[in-house]
Amino acid sequence: MELTKRTRDGGKDIIAISRDNFGVSLKYFVECKHYSEGNKVGVEVVRALHGVRNTKDGPNKTIIATTSSFTADAISFAETEATSRWDMTLADYNQIMDWIGGYG
Repeated sequence: MELTKRTRDGGKDIIAISRDNFGVSLKYFVECKHYSEGNKVGVEVVRALHGVRNTKDGPNKTIIATTSSFTADAISFAETEATSRWDMTLADYNQIMDWIGGYG
């Protein structure tokens, strides 16, 4: 796993590479947004990460993780504009807490 610089990271705070049970390498770009509860992640962030996914040597999967939630437009874009529902995951505070709870 690689953490990128704090600014101008090109839409990826974390680059994670894993190998699945078939021996196939998978690359993930994770964009993290530390927002207050009332400050939702907007569609601009989702569009930007979607664009990064489609670059040369881009990832198999993108994830936007936030301490807040997402606007309706952001959710709609991820659900209707991404090439596949497997391309992008939007993880809000509740999803992150579920991940943490299931880890140990």
